[in-house]
Amino acid sequence: MTLIYHYNSSYLRFAFTLTQDSPRVDVQTFIDWHEPNVSLKVKFPVSVQTSLAQCQIQFGVIDRPTHSDDSFAFAKDEIPAHHWVDLSDRETGIALIAKNKYGYRVKDQTLELTLLRSQHKPGEVVKTDNYDNFLINNFADIGKQKFIFSLFPHHGDYRVGGVINQAYIMNHPLQVVPVKPHPGELPPSLSFFAIDTNSVIIETIKLAEDGDGIIVRLYESHGLEISAMLSWVCNYHYVQYVDLQENKLDDSFYCNQYCNLEFKPFEIITLRLTQ
Repeated sequence: MTLIYHYNSSYLRFAFTLTQDSPRVDVQTFIDWHEPNVSLKVKFPVSVQTSLAQCQIQFGVIDRPTHSDDSFAFAKDEIPAHHWVDLSDRETGIALIAKNKYGYRVKDQTLELTLLRSQHKPGEVVKTDNYDNFLINNFADIGKQKFIFSLFPHHGDYRVGGVINQAYIMNHPLQVVPVKPHPGELPPSLSFFAIDTNSVIIETIKLAEDGDGIIVRLYESHGLEISAMLSWVCNYHYVQYVDLQENKLDDSFYCNQYCNLEFKPFEIITLRLTQ
């Protein structure tokens, strides 16, 4: 289903899609915007009643109020979130997931997402020879943009419902690379790195900044104390705990392509793997 809107000189198109075997309703969005000093939002009323919304931040989740009963809650009207916000009770919930959009509102039994904000850019006014160039040079979010956001209904809270996994799937889809037919050397299914619990996220796999080994960064995403096993298929047998700047925190130890890790709630663990 596609909805098309015209607002003054601007054009908006929302294509709602239900992909086979996907639990989400994806909304492919195209906007050609030419209105200064406007905030454009989408709003979805929901039936879930809860006093707190869960919002993703980097390496964690934070609760935000869904009411304005005091001055602190009143001030938290539009709130920042990384990939998603979620409203859920003990039985059911719904998440609003977005890619490259970070302004949300979760009050009055609604989920809202700020699509654009065409406020004046800081600094002096840039004079141009025509009105379109004047808008582009002096106001944010003017012109054409394409992005996607999704609604994801689920059972239970964000942990039980798998909201984090769906957000990663939408924000980091599989990259398909065409190759010529060949027998191949790998099995049909293989993960170069794997973790045995869905509450721990492998966030980063990269070469070490000094060239010595591979850096793997993981974090606990459900707010739990948990044990997890990290395994890998590449030829690295030594593991060392390091900090976010890749400075060593302990001596390296031998692992036969797997190691057991202990996480505190929302803890970040960074490892250096070497041969």
